[in-house]
Amino acid sequence: MAEKKYRVVTKKNVICLVLMLLFSCFFIFLFIRQIMPGQKKLVYVAAVKDVRNNCSEKIVKSEIWNLISKNDFIENRSTIRTSENSFVELALTSGVRVTLGEISGCIAYYDKEYGFAIQLEDNTKVIINLLNCENSLIVTGSDFNKLMEVKPGSLIEFKYGESIDATAIKGEAMIYGKALNEIKLSEKSSFEINSSGLVLRKAITVLSPVFEKDFSKMGAELYPVEFSWIKNNDSVKKLRLEVYKDSYFVHPVLQEDVDASVLKYTVKLDEGSYFWRILLPSEDKEKEMQVLASDRFYISR
Repeated sequence: MAEKKYRVVTKKNVICLVLMLLFSCFFIFLFIRQIMPGQKKLVYVAAVKDVRNNCSEKIVKSEIWNLISKNDFIENRSTIRTSENSFVELALTSGVRVTLGEISGCIAYYDKEYGFAIQLEDNTKVIINLLNCENSLIVTGSDFNKLMEVKPGSLIEFKYGESIDATAIKGEAMIYGKALNEIKLSEKSSFEINSSGLVLRKAITVLSPVFEKDFSKMGAELYPVEFSWIKNNDSVKKLRLEVYKDSYFVHPVLQEDVDASVLKYTVKLDEGSYFWRILLPSEDKEKEMQVLASDRFYISR
């Protein structure tokens, strides 16, 4: 009669079995993450579509600032900042275009509650372009509270600081005041919200040029820059349009009084950086004119 053989279960065998089981679970977990996109960790939220001069990125949990270039990818929740005489245009994965003006900062991120969103730092100028988007964009302030919801098909010019300056060139947005009041920003309208929460409607809404716009001459000697606006106050009869080469408004390229009802005025300019403003003339010559709008644009080859 043959003698039965028994395998002795040793401590070493048990450890090997447990390790094999753990490795199998780990690889199964990785496989599930690959076939279920919704479970993947979001790494990049935007790409740099355009940039002028020095703009920097600081990724999460890092104190190092790195210069960004065109076509760079922006990591989720990275901080983006622009310096003087610079701007950057970001294309979010959702299709939103965000142009950050000079000396401004924002964080582009994905949030379970808001979806794709941006957080603005204090004293930031931004253009939010949802002309080719089907979903809204949530904008939060420096305190992470919900500040604005931009609707699909909109183009919004927004300045955020102690006061808020908002213009809807196209589409509309909902702005949330300090008292949690919802304020609708309709197409071709603009207003300011001061530090006390008072909403002030602007006398005119400037539709073009948008701030930090970079025009291309495309070989032409002079580029025609069109200024256009909408009147919100019938009492406004005349406007003073001024264009300068310096930010101190000392060296004028153009100073022209125009009929406010014309609603547009074209200026032909050579390449360079320009600062402009539209003022409300005063009947009292000793009284300073009220600045209704002021920004800058570039003309390059």
